[in-house]
Amino acid sequence: EFKQDCEEFGKDVAKLIRAFESKPERQEYRSRRRDHVANVNAKRIEFNINKLFVNYKNLMENKHTKISNKSINMDSERT
Repeated sequence: EFKQDCEEFGKDVAKLIRAFESKPERQEYRSRRRDHVANVNAKRIEFNINKLFVNYKNLMENKHTKISNKSINMDSERT
């Protein structure tokens, strides 16, 4: 009998969970959660793009500096 009571209890809990899952509040929570995740991902992407831009800018500055240094070295070798 205890086993049967447990099975009945399990079925009742499953019904409650299914009812809760289909409630508008639950769907609203899911929607808010999706919006939050999308927002976090957008911020992460924006941060990575900014980081990429800074790295690119530094790379170009370094490249320019190396070219300038080369020309300075060439000039000093000529004299």
